[in-house]
Order: sequence, then C-alpha cells, then structure tokens
Amino acid sequence: MEHTVGDVTTMIVNARDYGAIPIEENAKYDSTNALNAAFAAAIQKKLPCYVPPGTYQTSGPLIAKGSNVMIYGAGGTSTVIKTLSTDYDCILIGPGANMNNQSLGGFLRDIYFLGPVKQPQGVTAGVKLNGIRQFEVRNVQSDGFPIAFDLINNCFGSVFFNLRAQYNWNTVALNLRSGFQSGNDLQFYNCWLGGTKAAVHISPASGGFHFWGGQLSAGFGLTAPDDNLGIVVIGKDLVTGAIGGTANIIFDGIDFEGYKHVWAFRAFDKTNMAVRGCSFLANSGTDALGILKQQRAQSSQFTFENNTVRGPHSGPPIVIEGEYSAFSIYELGTEMNRASFLNYPSLDTSLTMLEVSQIKLGTGIGRSNYASKIVLGNVLLRSLNNQLQISTDWGKTWKVVQTL
Repeated sequence: MEHTVGDVTTMIVNARDYGAIPIEENAKYDSTNALNAAFAAAIQKKLPCYVPPGTYQTSGPLIAKGSNVMIYGAGGTSTVIKTLSTDYDCILIGPGANMNNQSLGGFLRDIYFLGPVKQPQGVTAGVKLNGIRQFEVRNVQSDGFPIAFDLINNCFGSVFFNLRAQYNWNTVALNLRSGFQSGNDLQFYNCWLGGTKAAVHISPASGGFHFWGGQLSAGFGLTAPDDNLGIVVIGKDLVTGAIGGTANIIFDGIDFEGYKHVWAFRAFDKTNMAVRGCSFLANSGTDALGILKQQRAQSSQFTFENNTVRGPHSGPPIVIEGEYSAFSIYELGTEMNRASFLNYPSLDTSLTMLEVSQIKLGTGIGRSNYASKIVLGNVLLRSLNNQLQISTDWGKTWKVVQTL
C-alpha cells in the first residue's frame, strides 16, 4: 500500500492489512498469524513492515527470516507486541539464506515487546536476533522475558541505539552468545539495560563489543549476594555454562548504577577490556560486592581510566583469583582505594593500584601516601622520606638500604 507523510509517498506493508488487530479493539484477538504474514510479505516485496499503534497479542513466536528485514512501530510504547507466554521467543529475526546463512541489512525500530510476568525463568527472549549482518535496532524496549535481547551469531557492523530493558522485569537484559564470527564490531549506544542476574551476559569465544553511554544495573530481585553474578558477566555461556575467553570489550561513559548483591564485572576466563569515564554507584544498603572479580586471569588485560566509584561495597573493589600468568591491570585516575589478590599476598590494603603486571612473578607498581612501592619476587621496595627501604615481610617492617 502507499503511505504518505507530508509530501513523501512510500510503499510499505501495513500489518493491519494482513489482519493484525489490537486488543484495544478486540480484547481476545490473536495477531500471531497476521503479523507473521505481514512480515513474510514485506520481506518478499523488499518493503518495510509498519505495525500501527496498539497492543497486539501473540500466542506463538513471530518469525522474520531473510535479508533486509525492516519492521517498525509508532515509537515509545505506542506499538506493543504482547506475548501470552515465555515458553517461546516473542520475535526471531534471521537467519538469512546467503552469506553463510546471514541476514543482510534491515532494521527493527520503535516497538515495545512485553512478556506476561516479571523476571521469568528459562532462556527464551523478547527479541532474538540470529545471524544478522549490518542490522540496526533502534528505540526498542523488551520487558518480562528471561532474556530481553538475545543475540546469536551476530557479526559485521550491527548497531544498537537506545535499547531499553527494565532492571526489575528481566532476568538478563542483553545476552551476547558465541557462534560463527560472533561479535565483530557490535556497537551499543545509550542503552539502558537491567536484569536480576545481569545487564549484559557475554559468552566465551566472542568479543568486539563497544558500549557508549547509557545505564546498566543488576541484582535487584535477589535476596542474597551471589558471587557468580555481575552487572556484566564475561566469559560464561548463559545457556550451557561453558567457560572461555573473550576479547576487545569496551565501556565508555556508562553509568553502572544501583547494583545489589552482585559484582560490577564478573569475569570467568581471560579477556581484554577497557572501562573509561564510567561511574559506579552502589546505593547504601544494597550489599554490592565490588568492581571486578576475575578468575583464570592468564594473559587478561584490564584498563580502568578516569572512573568514579561511590557507595558501599562489601569487599575489595578488585579480586583476582588464580592463574595470573602475564595478567595486567591499569588503574589510571580511578577512585579505588584497595585491591586484593587471592592466592597472592595483599600488597597494601590502603594501596591505590596504578599498575599490576606479571602477577604470578610478583611484579607490581603502586603509590600510597606519596610513597611508591615496587614488588620484586618476594621483596617489597618503597621510597619514603628520601630513603630507599626494603621489606621481606610484605610491609610489616622496613629497613633503609640507601639514602637518596
């Protein structure tokens, strides 16, 4: 059909022309078949599919397969897709039929996907994207699902603007799974994501994720601290529990706010991550665990630069546990007042860690109260009052070895 806005006339597929009816007009009407028919027609005709304002009830998955999938609503919460159950994904986009079964191009915009209950269990999703390429998701909200946004086998330049998932409605807001060429150049802009167990869950063998602005929260809905959870969980598959490495994960200007009973970052295997210009706010009484817990660090590299940390944490901001070979962490202008390395003596509980590298070999550099400290093997050196001092008992006693 023709659709005219101002002086511009375009061809679109209107979901109502294929039998979709909002429940505001017919309270028990099921629009599943009508919406699927509209999507299929739009893909076949290479046209956008418009879902007008209203709440459309569905009793089964909506599926849009092929290249150049283009689906949009009226914006905000004007167009709502409301599913009756979380036994199935609300909408599945992809895969396509070419380029190694990739779905090429297209977009999903201006629609609200709504599940039947808050914080349901399972692994189904509100929005599931499988094998997309150069795809855009913009101004889309997903609430009331085990996973708000589930990305599988996504690669090559897909971009996400203004995703929304309420922290007290979803178990996990954004699940980034592994798969064929997973995670190449995925960009997330101004996304406000929250989940009971995680805002962002990153599977092994993936990476290339860049987050710009927005807010991430997790833990509300939990009744006790959980050492395995974080606002961002890294290197653990949500579905299978498999553990493995990740790489090239960047957070710029993110507000990590109001987390409860979880870590800000919980990493299970080696990774490469930068956190820059972010704010960490643990509200009073929330029992936030800390900023980062890392296991199997190996050759991991973390950079914390120009961040602020506010609010109470129940433990050390940074905990590194096991396998430190070639591990390095840089804290540049970040307000963390102490660090702890399990299976490795604590350097100084008041130490602000500027750089720690080669942890297994015991090499570290830090500065506290205008005194620099260097660890060489099992010997701790510091400069204080124009003196070079040495300690062999991890800072309990010091001996002057040279006056500078």
